[in-house]
Amino acid sequence: MPKILFFHDLRRGAEIDYAFRILASSIDCDLITERNGELHDDKDAIVVSYGYNIPLKTYPNHLHICADPSFWENFGHAESLPDKPLKRISLRDLNLRSNERLEDPLICPYVHEGNKPEPVYWKQGRPEGRPIRVCKLDLVASAFLWITRYEETLAPERDEYTRVLEDRLLCVRENCFSRPLVDEYAEALFQLLSQFEVPFQASRGSLRVLVTHDVDSGIPVKGGLEYFEYGLRSLYRETFREHRFGAGLSDCCQWFAVGLGLRSYAQVFHQIVSEDRKYGFTSHFFIMANGTHPQDSRSDIFSEYSRRVIHEIKSSGGQIGLHLGINAHKSSAQFKKEWNNIREVVAGALPAARAHYLIFHVPDTWKTLSDVGCRVDSSLGFSERMGFRAGTSRPFQPFDVVNRCVVRLWEYPMIIMDKNLFVMQARSDQDRVEKALQIIDKVIAHGGCLVINWHNMYFFSDYLRMYTEILAYLTKRGNDACLESGPEPDQKVIW
Repeated sequence: MPKILFFHDLRRGAEIDYAFRILASSIDCDLITERNGELHDDKDAIVVSYGYNIPLKTYPNHLHICADPSFWENFGHAESLPDKPLKRISLRDLNLRSNERLEDPLICPYVHEGNKPEPVYWKQGRPEGRPIRVCKLDLVASAFLWITRYEETLAPERDEYTRVLEDRLLCVRENCFSRPLVDEYAEALFQLLSQFEVPFQASRGSLRVLVTHDVDSGIPVKGGLEYFEYGLRSLYRETFREHRFGAGLSDCCQWFAVGLGLRSYAQVFHQIVSEDRKYGFTSHFFIMANGTHPQDSRSDIFSEYSRRVIHEIKSSGGQIGLHLGINAHKSSAQFKKEWNNIREVVAGALPAARAHYLIFHVPDTWKTLSDVGCRVDSSLGFSERMGFRAGTSRPFQPFDVVNRCVVRLWEYPMIIMDKNLFVMQARSDQDRVEKALQIIDKVIAHGGCLVINWHNMYFFSDYLRMYTEILAYLTKRGNDACLESGPEPDQKVIW
């Protein structure tokens, strides 16, 4: 297997090694990291150096990535965040080619300012006048920024649920949230390394699909008139707010049928599992376990009706993880209580979680999840738009920027959520689906994992039609990702 020998001369060794391993994770190679740069000449290896200055000694097949001191010298402070607008550099100027994995221009938050106007160039090195390829784009710092959600550790503004304001995120303000930029940097690195004479290949898997359903409402608490109340509320919401009279009438009739004893609402969960299975996918439900916030589900995880829903899901072949309540992020005791509650009720509950309202505190939530025994999280996504909050769709192990270590947990970024489609400006529902398919094609190009979240409350009328159209497309392109305790052995992941 071809080798990549990587070294740098900067202080932030754990951060730099993590970021470069991310970039190299899609390359089929043996990666060796060296801190001191004392490498032996190896014509069958590519040397990649990283730092503010080009090394005095160069090697055959040598790429140098210039580090941007504005990031590393101000690490942990607001001054380390990139200037806006972000730099957009033509692929032609980088001597890179546009393809399904690399969009033109390349958006890069950090670029080393040097004497050379060219962003990528050849330079004669030493000894023996060996040529060295120099890249002024700081791919390492840029990848680190996105995938660790570094900017969120410095964000002072929070909403009422203690979330970082989505509209204030850098990728949203720069309108690049629909691009998997970390994966694009990996492709850029691959193309740069391909300009040397050492043959190696990109390592990309086939698309994996993880179908999930957040259950934060829809399990009745009191029964009786509550069913009719749900029906009337749905009719009002869909008719006057969403302008979908047919959808409102359909959902209203479902709830009235439950209230009249014509069907059990637990059967809806059987319907969901059957629908997913028809397209070849496993259903993963995230269920709330007695959160204490007014916006959490009012249902009791220990109630007879909740147990019936859980039985319906499990007997139909579905899987269950924890949907964390809002106050769990303020109290480690509440966090552990909810984690233990679902384990007490659900035999074989997955060691997996997603936060209600997608509340996430970087890096505290990752650390707390890991501490209680969680092995998979899928909270990293957008509330109001489809796309790549972490810059990738591939499962990855997060980096704790406070404690400077990799967290023992797998993050499956959430890419598409039902509400993302409903709130977007579009000419028609078909236009909404087409936009979702464009995002899916980007996941496919990079061999990622498409995590879709469709709430149990949107399995009727127009919403169900959109959902099944997306699943039909995914059936032709991808394979089922069964969520257990991490990625499957043949699934391409980020270290």
